[in-house]
Amino acid sequence: MADLLDKLIGDESPGRPGLPFTSVVERILQKVIFSEEIILPGRGPCWLWQGRLNKNGYGRSYYVPEKKEVVCHRIMWCEMIGAIPPGKILDHLCKVRRCCSTWHMEPVTHRENTLRGDAILYKKREDYQLSLLLQEPDK
Repeated sequence: MADLLDKLIGDESPGRPGLPFTSVVERILQKVIFSEEIILPGRGPCWLWQGRLNKNGYGRSYYVPEKKEVVCHRIMWCEMIGAIPPGKILDHLCKVRRCCSTWHMEPVTHRENTLRGDAILYKKREDYQLSLLLQEPDK
């Protein structure tokens, strides 16, 4: 496992140079499959969580600093990069909810995440607005 970790992400946190990864990261990575099918150019493969999922399909695990279960991609971000900026949430650039690769995430506002994603309410509204534009005017 250590060789694979070194090969994929090095031996120190990219967001906190000089600081080693924690046992939390190693524990998460033990329950991850590195996808050969889902690879973002320049960002590597999805790290697919194989443990429990929440009702929305995101991986979840107990996180000691918060003393509760937290989605795995947030744990990985906080441990590898640092705190999520205030007013931001993590957007999965790969659109795979089980993915916990920090290279596949970007902090964005909730609105931006919703507009980028597959939120049904917004898509239905956009489809409705588009249908209004495409309708032929009354004669």
